[in-house]
Amino acid sequence: MLIKKLQLVNFRCYSEKTIEFDPSLTIIHGNNASGKTTILEAIHVLGLVKSYRASSDFDLIKINELSYSVKGLISKQNREDVVMVLNSNKIKKVKRNNEVYKTLTDYIGYMSVVYYDPTDFSIFQGSPSLRRRFFDILYCQITKHYLAATTEYKRLLKERNILLKELSVKNDKQTKNVLDVVTKQLVMYGKKIISMRERITKELESITFEKHKALSGGKERFALRYRPNVTIEEYENKIFNNLNEDLIRGTTLVGPHRDDYIFIINNKNIGDYGSQGQQKSAILSVKLASVELINEVTKHYPIVLLDDVFSELDKSRQNQLIKMLNRKAQTIITTATISDVEESVLRLARVIELEERGE
Repeated sequence: MLIKKLQLVNFRCYSEKTIEFDPSLTIIHGNNASGKTTILEAIHVLGLVKSYRASSDFDLIKINELSYSVKGLISKQNREDVVMVLNSNKIKKVKRNNEVYKTLTDYIGYMSVVYYDPTDFSIFQGSPSLRRRFFDILYCQITKHYLAATTEYKRLLKERNILLKELSVKNDKQTKNVLDVVTKQLVMYGKKIISMRERITKELESITFEKHKALSGGKERFALRYRPNVTIEEYENKIFNNLNEDLIRGTTLVGPHRDDYIFIINNKNIGDYGSQGQQKSAILSVKLASVELINEVTKHYPIVLLDDVFSELDKSRQNQLIKMLNRKAQTIITTATISDVEESVLRLARVIELEERGE
């Protein structure tokens, strides 16, 4: 899978911008606030229909404008498609060759993207919800079943929490019966999520171990642990037995929406004991492993987006990273410091210089 051309209209700092990419490696070089990250963010939006950085689509619209569009010329399986994500009047649509997708979830999986952001390491200091989101973005691209299960689970969880609040105010038998039905459905989808998380995480860990070993020059051993809030075997009994506590709190306390993940290097939890450099290396290793896992499952490589990837990495790890990139996966890198990149690498890449914000 390749993105050949990207066209932006009223997206972030760009009124209009067209950029073409090398099928193998593109390096976008420019000072801070020159719009480098915005280009990668737009490709992420094109692939996953939402930004990795912005909580609201409104933040993506250029100031004083009412809409944005992101259009890409995509090459996949020996055919070319024009894909567009359009947000106008607070309505978001996805088109492929001018055909509108009925739902956004129908589109997810067409264009796979692996995005590395230098702020990813903040997941170690943040709540488990950040770590779940980190892996959900990957797992939803690997299998439609995971996307469908998490979408339905979130809907049922929201419905159950509303029923809990209603029942805490008025102990109504009918509401209690509906709550029981919704809870059983929630458990059914929750079990599917736990099972898929366990399986995919094991597969991902195996690949990440080798990636991190290479990135660290053999000095570090990586492990990834999935920590479910409840086991599949105990799930149904525990959620029903916990009803009184749920009613008091007004929310569901048992289920995969409270799962967590732990990153380990040399038998230490790097969320607690790792340096920023180690944390960023671990995240990067997971991202590189994600590229291989997506290809194994979907039979096509994702587009790899590495934003400011050289910060916090010493020169040895920078150059090791470049060597580790799979040339079969199109890679787009942004950097403010191109001087540390080996000349042999630059000769193989398309280098795009951005000088001013929104240029």
